[in-house]
Amino acid sequence: MTPLINFKHETDLLCVLSSLIVRSPMTRDFFARSFDAVFMFDDNPPQKTGLRDPIIAANQDGMLQAIERRLVSSSKVTVLIAPPNSEFCYGDGFFSTFRSREGKDLNPKAIIPLLPELAVLVSCPSSYLREPKLSTYRMSLDEVHLVNKITSIYASKQLFFRNLEPIPHEEFSIGEFGRLESENTEWITQLIVLQASLSIDGINSINSVRDR
Repeated sequence: MTPLINFKHETDLLCVLSSLIVRSPMTRDFFARSFDAVFMFDDNPPQKTGLRDPIIAANQDGMLQAIERRLVSSSKVTVLIAPPNSEFCYGDGFFSTFRSREGKDLNPKAIIPLLPELAVLVSCPSSYLREPKLSTYRMSLDEVHLVNKITSIYASKQLFFRNLEPIPHEEFSIGEFGRLESENTEWITQLIVLQASLSIDGINSINSVRDR
């Protein structure tokens, strides 16, 4: 894991990540199901008046602004770099624990595929070294496969890839937006610990994570 310094577009990157989290089909589905549950027994629900979509969009907009503020003020970001002959897949859902409309989730985190060669780990840990805010991490082939498996769990019906078709987790066949049984898996947790404790001078070794 290596510090990424003198990056001039940090705020732009954080706004893009916020938008991908909030505007993903997975997040919209969460708002839609919550909305329908609230008005399930209403005699004149907003669904009948054409207000359903505008209300869902307004909730997403509020969440977007809240997450943008939080990421700019208190996040750590690591660019995950795939090795040769591998690639990240992208889904209509991906690993994310950002769910509060007010952006007040406890220690939220997400792994967001951006390009076949790059994904991003973003987190808001409870304690961390302020600098560097950004870092890079060169993945192993097994770690790329792990990220793709996790992405397929959170996806519902769609997975996108460039050249290398991923092998999805068996839960992808259910056709619903899923979640990991424990969203504090050891691999993700230890990456976030390293991410939070990384100094400008870097850290000694990442091998301890891969060996455990």
